[in-house]
Amino acid sequence: PEFLSLNNTIPTVGDSTVQFTCDLPSNYNFAPLTNYFDNEGDLLSFSVGNVFGATYFINGDTLEITTQSPGDSVAIQIYFQDDNCIALQDSFMLFLTIGNQVANSLFNSDTVEVCQGIMANLDAGSGFTSYLWNTGSTQQSIQVGFAGWYSVEANNNICSIIDSVYLAVNIPQVIDLGPDSTICADSLELQLNGFVGNQTWSDNTTASSLWIYNSGQYWVDGTDVNGCLSSDSINVTLLSTPIIDLGPDIQVCLGDTVYLEALGFNQVLWSDQSTNDTLIPLSSGVYNIMVDDINGCQAWDTVQVQIFSPIEVTLSSDTTLCGDSLEIVPIVSTNGQVWYNSSTNLSLWVYSSGQYWVDGTDVNGCTSSDSINVILNSNPNLDLGPDQQLCHYETADLVVGNFNQINWSTGAVSNQITVASPGLYSVTVEDGNGCQATDEVVISYWDVTQVDIGPDMSICGDSTLIADNLFNGTFSWSNGLMDDEIWVDTDGQYSVIATDLNGCLSFDTTTIALLSLPQINLGNDTVLCHSPYYLVANGYNSVIWNDNSTGDSLEVHVNGVYAVTVSSGNGCTNIDSIEILFEEPFTPNLGEDFSTCETEVLLNLVAPPSTQLSWSTGSTSNGILITESGYYSVMTNHCGNFKYDSIKVDLVDMENSYFVPNSFTPNSGSVNDFFSAKYYELELLESFEIIIYNRWGQIVFNSNNPDFIWDGTFDGSLVADGVYIYSIKMVRDCDLDPVWIKQGHVTVLK
Repeated sequence: PEFLSLNNTIPTVGDSTVQFTCDLPSNYNFAPLTNYFDNEGDLLSFSVGNVFGATYFINGDTLEITTQSPGDSVAIQIYFQDDNCIALQDSFMLFLTIGNQVANSLFNSDTVEVCQGIMANLDAGSGFTSYLWNTGSTQQSIQVGFAGWYSVEANNNICSIIDSVYLAVNIPQVIDLGPDSTICADSLELQLNGFVGNQTWSDNTTASSLWIYNSGQYWVDGTDVNGCLSSDSINVTLLSTPIIDLGPDIQVCLGDTVYLEALGFNQVLWSDQSTNDTLIPLSSGVYNIMVDDINGCQAWDTVQVQIFSPIEVTLSSDTTLCGDSLEIVPIVSTNGQVWYNSSTNLSLWVYSSGQYWVDGTDVNGCTSSDSINVILNSNPNLDLGPDQQLCHYETADLVVGNFNQINWSTGAVSNQITVASPGLYSVTVEDGNGCQATDEVVISYWDVTQVDIGPDMSICGDSTLIADNLFNGTFSWSNGLMDDEIWVDTDGQYSVIATDLNGCLSFDTTTIALLSLPQINLGNDTVLCHSPYYLVANGYNSVIWNDNSTGDSLEVHVNGVYAVTVSSGNGCTNIDSIEILFEEPFTPNLGEDFSTCETEVLLNLVAPPSTQLSWSTGSTSNGILITESGYYSVMTNHCGNFKYDSIKVDLVDMENSYFVPNSFTPNSGSVNDFFSAKYYELELLESFEIIIYNRWGQIVFNSNNPDFIWDGTFDGSLVADGVYIYSIKMVRDCDLDPVWIKQGHVTVLK
């Protein structure tokens, strides 16, 4: 064993074999060994026997044993062997001493981390008598600050251990708040610019950034992910930005002045490059401004100005007119207008001379006004009085005042005329203002004064002198008759004295000549398709239509009765009338195709009276009675316009589509034991109901199934013999009269 030198972990109690090499350095720090080889490459084995409860190691050429009981002695047998045979074997007694077991390592980890600029304290631990660091230090601990491996050998005079540790120096993350700043703002966000870790600001907040609202010094302390500290501070001066407010967008009317002002600033620059404190917009558009204060801080604002050209309310030119009133209507209107009297109507009625004005406001709120001078000259005061009826021997004096001009319908120009014949008399006067007035009066004579007689009077046709057609009264004819009329059938001289109900006397003598009446025929009453229609009365001495027109023809546009009075050269008159109706164009419409659950239906077409109808059945009346299903058509001729329409009509014979027996024998036989019905077009039914009553009106059976079967029972028992009333209600897919009800009776026999 002189050459025995053992390193590696100390065997524990119970170990019997340990591997070792010869000539190992003494005092080597024991660590676990696997295989060790001698200088010749032979694997050596070392065995210790009879060592119980002890540990040992070989220091140089000495085998040291450590046990729990000082003073123990044990027998040790040592042998060496190579791969093939035992080379050396020996045994001896060894006195055991108590020694301290050396720890496996001196440091808790292989690496120690510090932040740059911080010294690390490497401590090998107490309990050793000597230390030797690779720095040359012999102290228990050393202060180091450079990255690298540091090792130490610690010895307690019995055992020694060598351990090493790596010092990692972490470079702290830098917090950079930037340079001291002076900014034009009410606030500023301080940011860490990429720093990752935990931070505490000068206000003790820990957010990733800090909003500041006042000038001053601000700082932050940070700890990065490696625990390294960093800090920074910044001096911030917050300069308030200038406040420029051009106000809300502006809408004004052309002619109104708008001032955009920017007062109290160091510099002003408008969007038109002007630099005055005030800008007057002259056109619609967006106006921008930039201002600088004495600190060089800037602000901007924008306003949109819209200048509307007003829609000017316009009245007509000054007006002078005759009349009592005038409606003033603006030639150009606005969205709203207010007249001088606060009226807001679209127009203004005025009733006296004066100046009138109106204020208008258009849709953009722009206002305008206009005025008009109105002179109203009253029309002349003219009144011929009421219509007059005179006796035939009376005259009427028609009088007007003094006017610049007077024109009677008789052609007179004086202020008074005397009329002695019936008629419509009118006068038009004009005063000094040029204003005119017209009035008229009807002068009529009681008929007796005009009985178509006069000097040498001619009578048209075989006529009579009809006094009662002119007035009511009494007559005394020259032939001694006292009748209301006498027939004149020969030429001659005739006279009459008549007194009417008004006391007017009529006396006249005339020679009667019978003259032929003018022939006038306007035609039969007619219905026309188009307007206008012309009524013609040619070749007469005079023509008077019922509208008092006197032309040879009358143009008719509307429905009505039209009459004409004509006279010939011999003075005879005749009257005719006609009724004219105008019809709208007509198109027949028989409607949509339909079906009905009736056996016949009346198909009627309402058409104008002048319409000619021709049905497909040959009928020419307005309606036809349909008794068979099929297609039906009609051709109409209205005012020469031919139109056509057709329709399909489907008649459903409900009566013959359903068979109901009138008796059955519910006696459990094999024939006629049940009461049921047969419907031949079952698929066309939409609903069905049958109710059967006894003679007291009690329901003994009901069903909604058209294929019903009644076995003659009620409440589980056969009903009594007798007659039972049934009511069947069916609804089919007919367009007209789809509901069909059949009532009848069935006899129960057993």
